[in-house]
Amino acid sequence: MAPESDDPRVAEINDYLTRRRMLQGAGAAAAGLLAGCSNDSSGASTSGDGDGDAGSGSGGGGSGDGSSGGSSEDGNTSGDGSAETDESTAIVRVGTNQMDQFHMNGAFGPANAITNSARFGRILFDPLVKYSVNTGEIHPVHARNFEIDGQTAYVELREQTWHNGDPYTAESIALRYDIQSMINEHNDQETNMDRFFTDWEVENDHTIRFDLTQQWNPRWFAKVLLDEYLYPFHPSHWNEWRDRLDSAGPGTDEFGEVLSELGEHTDVTVDGERFVGYGPYEFETVEPTYLELSVYEDHRFAEDIEYDRIEWNTHEDERLAWLEQQVDMVDAGLPFGQDLQNQMPSDDGYQNYSRDNNRLLRLVMNSGANLPESQNRPTFEREIRHAISFTINRANAAAAQGQGIWEPWTHVDTNLHFNDIESDWLPADQFTAHSDDGSPKLDRAEEMIRASEGYSYDGGTVLDENGEQAELVLLTADFPSRVPAARSMAADLNSFGWDVTLDIVDDPTFVDRRRNGEFDTYIDPSSIDDSLENWKSGAMLGYDQRRFHYPTEVEVPSVGEAVLDPDNGSLQTVDLSEVIGTMESTTDTATQREVLTKLGWVWNQYQMATWVCSRPWMGALHNDGFEITTDEPAPRDSPSANWWLLREGHIATTQ
Repeated sequence: MAPESDDPRVAEINDYLTRRRMLQGAGAAAAGLLAGCSNDSSGASTSGDGDGDAGSGSGGGGSGDGSSGGSSEDGNTSGDGSAETDESTAIVRVGTNQMDQFHMNGAFGPANAITNSARFGRILFDPLVKYSVNTGEIHPVHARNFEIDGQTAYVELREQTWHNGDPYTAESIALRYDIQSMINEHNDQETNMDRFFTDWEVENDHTIRFDLTQQWNPRWFAKVLLDEYLYPFHPSHWNEWRDRLDSAGPGTDEFGEVLSELGEHTDVTVDGERFVGYGPYEFETVEPTYLELSVYEDHRFAEDIEYDRIEWNTHEDERLAWLEQQVDMVDAGLPFGQDLQNQMPSDDGYQNYSRDNNRLLRLVMNSGANLPESQNRPTFEREIRHAISFTINRANAAAAQGQGIWEPWTHVDTNLHFNDIESDWLPADQFTAHSDDGSPKLDRAEEMIRASEGYSYDGGTVLDENGEQAELVLLTADFPSRVPAARSMAADLNSFGWDVTLDIVDDPTFVDRRRNGEFDTYIDPSSIDDSLENWKSGAMLGYDQRRFHYPTEVEVPSVGEAVLDPDNGSLQTVDLSEVIGTMESTTDTATQREVLTKLGWVWNQYQMATWVCSRPWMGALHNDGFEITTDEPAPRDSPSANWWLLREGHIATTQ
């Protein structure tokens, strides 16, 4: 247990929780904490669970939930490793050092790890559905059923209660949109809800209807509005806020005053209790660096949940914690770098999961859109972007990141998932390709330089229009997950004939310069998700577009024409908003494949960025006392599956 805190806020929170436990008769159950995991047939135990960002010494770029395993008190197991008690089993994970600052207004108030984080939110609350970004599958969770019929969507909820026993109804979902719609009107802004639907109505306690702006691909509606959002809006608290905003009326000074108050509101209580959720676990203890939850006994999966309790605690090094078997699980970061390979258990001592989780490094090219006219960079020319892509040695960059862990990207550049690249419907043989071994194509690089308007190549030097050696700025944030590859690629470009400035800066400076377009190229860590996720409008017409500085309408050759032939001046204009809009709305497989082919071609020919190298980013589980009880691809391989919560036979239900 964590030590007692002197913080009066902590004492107040725990007073609420203590009173609730006494009322629920849970005091006796709290005494049997076993800091480890066991099952019904074995007393074997190790300590804890891990979930997350165990960045490897090889430069893993950070992924997962950002959490990992932590150890609990010593003395919970006997000398031979068997459990002293089987009253309760617990997993231990790493949290933050500010967990006493959690609150239940993450949607409209200060940023909050409960309602904005899979680590905490997805066990305190059930998402309506789970969208698996690596497979594109939709798995109902709190929703019993979800369907789209033309321009109408229906969500039917399972019967479930809040942790205080009140029934959870569709009103809680409507409350979010009632409040958000008034805020949008007042601020004259649009959010995803405005993009997807025009109205919504609670048809009964367990059904809500959405009137859509158009027919939408169910995957997009499910992912953006049903999976990414959580709905912790208990009517007894949030009806008052809705009524106050409605009474004031959007556009009025009074509304602005109420909205300002809502933006600072963190004292969310239900009948005097904080942290009333409706998910599989409920809070027991809250400290700044210690958090404890137990199974909510009235949850529909309560009988099937493997672990009675979850603890979050700090841990200095989650990788070492797993290697030393202080924790049982680590949810990402494997394989570890060479510096830790000699500490790995034997191959039969652990199992991998999240096997489809992959990290990626890409080299972003500044395309010059929406930047001041005073800026004039080499990468504003498409041919120069391709010349850079042909010049870099992906094999060397991968080796610099971590020999034997990172692999050069040798597929065609498309921003599509490799499953689609390797499919029989994508004409990958018509796309510009890298070398099979990741080596550069310097002849093609030189060809592209000569085909450009403002640059030439002479005697092993790239020259600008004034006959001076052309300059490039390669920008990177000063992270071990990026700098090795950046140094390798800067060396490649210098050797080819560019005058390269490698700017390694702190993260705030990097973000500022990226936003202002003060770079030619920069290193960008990412993940390899399904193709629809990679090309979603929120990124390609939003976040990525602002960072990469490419236009919405791009000019590229037509598919099948002489690919990047410098003598081929035939270009077509592609409106990304139109094509991505079709991708997100169509329910026809043939149309979707046609659209993805077109988008892949645009990336391949326009070169907003080029993929450099990738690596697995798997989780692992020690075999001592544990077993992954399914070979089903979704729970075994999905990066975000909570398969470890449930016993065999019920694993897939938490997808």
